[in-house]
Amino acid sequence: MHGGSLQTRGGDWFGSLPLGTKSVLLLNVCLYVLCVLFGYDAFHEVCMAPHWVLHQLQVYRILTAPLFHGGIIHLAFNMTAFVPMASSLERLLGSVQFLHIVFLFVALSSCFHVALAVIAGAFGFNSMHECAIGFSGVVFGVIVVDTHLQMVPRRSVFGFFQVPSQYYPVSLLLFLQVIIPSVSFLGHLAGLLAGSAYVSGYLNPLLLRQTTVAALEGNAHAAAIARNPSFVAGGASADASPGAGGAAFPAIFGGGGGGAVLTGGAQSGGDAQASRWWQMPTFARRGAPDSQEAFANGRARTARTAPEPPAPARPKPNAAAAAAAAAEARAGTRAAGASLPARRATEPSPPSSLGRDDDEEDATMESMETAATSAMTSTAAAAAAAEAGAGADDPALDALADMGFARDRARAALDAAGGDIAGAVDALSHA
Repeated sequence: MHGGSLQTRGGDWFGSLPLGTKSVLLLNVCLYVLCVLFGYDAFHEVCMAPHWVLHQLQVYRILTAPLFHGGIIHLAFNMTAFVPMASSLERLLGSVQFLHIVFLFVALSSCFHVALAVIAGAFGFNSMHECAIGFSGVVFGVIVVDTHLQMVPRRSVFGFFQVPSQYYPVSLLLFLQVIIPSVSFLGHLAGLLAGSAYVSGYLNPLLLRQTTVAALEGNAHAAAIARNPSFVAGGASADASPGAGGAAFPAIFGGGGGGAVLTGGAQSGGDAQASRWWQMPTFARRGAPDSQEAFANGRARTARTAPEPPAPARPKPNAAAAAAAAAEARAGTRAAGASLPARRATEPSPPSSLGRDDDEEDATMESMETAATSAMTSTAAAAAAAEAGAGADDPALDALADMGFARDRARAALDAAGGDIAGAVDALSHA
């Protein structure tokens, strides 16, 4: 049962991967399995050897060296690091653009490796005759892109220590070289430079146009691939705008002015260039966090809006206005009292509010109806006449008393409403 469960989980995990990431994983694993089955270990024929590339023109090594691995641990380490970051990047870019960028990283990291070997050879290092294999160069390129897009202030290096995010790729490069001195330092550094060139925008002219991506996805020969559930169509390669974007990232990892932002048309850093098809929104320049505590609590940066100005206070009505308002209120109340039974007989009753049953709702409606129609009763009229002398100096209070509200409650409602009769009536009716 345990083995079946593990197999099911593995199948579910593999099925959830995007098509491009899944294809790269299968290519590397299948090549390693074939080497094991056929006993192929002549890696000197396919490795990255700068001397043979330059002096014997064995250019094929640029493409073959990243695809071969010297052992199962080497393969597992590279794929474990590559797959999670590549999956996120592919879902952002789309499968076609993602595979194109992986190809660029394969070719460019190998070319950088040769160039770095030439420079190191000029300083007396024996880098021209090394023989390097493995997907580590591409992995380091993806690490740079992933770090560039992550909104975290610090990252952990294998759980040993944490560094600021912008220095994570270099820290990882140096740490790996210390704990595993046999790895190719130039190969990892070449991949880091390839990723930096990408996030800096220097690879923009080499990226696929959106029309090209659409044409490839709509090709009749690729219809079966495009219908695959794992295929990610389109992506974020359209409608990009240029931006300076160098403030949030050090110059060694894309501090140049070639990056594009994710905004629809706003220019970053005052750059007023026109949008170009090759400027991709994957070069997103994330704003610096307000504080590290915000990231620790998982809160994104939010825009600060100005507080709304307070509503102007309504002026207290004078005697003439109060008398007119009282007359209009009495006329409206009589009309409402006359038509309320008819409305309640014809209109459907509203649903009961939360935490209040039907009996409470009916009681509330009855109390409101009584308060609204009591101004028409002779008892209310007599009470209003008896209290007229006590509040003759306050026309608004007299108007409320004429409508049948108790003077003490009416005085409190008027104070709360700032002298506004309409506001006091509303408060008293819903009390």
